[in-house]
Amino acid sequence: MAIKHTLLFGYDEQLLPWVAQRIPWVAPHPGMKTVGVADGDTADAKLLAVAVYHNFLAPMQVRGETWYNSVEMTFAAASPRFATRRTITNLLKIPFDQYKVDQVFVSIPSINEHAMEFVKGIGFTPRGTFSRFYAKNVHACVFGLHRNTFKSRDFLRRKKPLSTRSRPTPHGLEERLVAASA
Repeated sequence: MAIKHTLLFGYDEQLLPWVAQRIPWVAPHPGMKTVGVADGDTADAKLLAVAVYHNFLAPMQVRGETWYNSVEMTFAAASPRFATRRTITNLLKIPFDQYKVDQVFVSIPSINEHAMEFVKGIGFTPRGTFSRFYAKNVHACVFGLHRNTFKSRDFLRRKKPLSTRSRPTPHGLEERLVAASA
């Protein structure tokens, strides 16, 4: 049975405090737009996640070239169950199809390895690091997703699993592993 998610539009004032409770360094402001992800469309549906779109830089012509044309996204989640291919694709269609941006960026504290693995898993690639951005020892790791990557035929499609790979054992020997796929 397929998981049915409902996207919630027009609830910025209600959803931004929910995001700020989970991500304390996100300071809600009127320029932020949100889309909530619920686990159904009934009154008892639970809010699983919220995508926040902010720091939109509209395209402008500078010396005959288009500059900017990007938006930043922030994801806050109560459950990883929101992250289906269809839901992630629908959340990314908003900046690429509605805002018509060329790039979507995310900025993640260097101590949040789980979030960095998540965004890499949905197609974002590392773009740089801002040293000491969040705190003395917490840097901002910036990841981006370009329109061409998002529009490619294989975006978020199931990749062929590796049949075997090797990894070092504690004693420096290699052991063969058989990869499982879902």
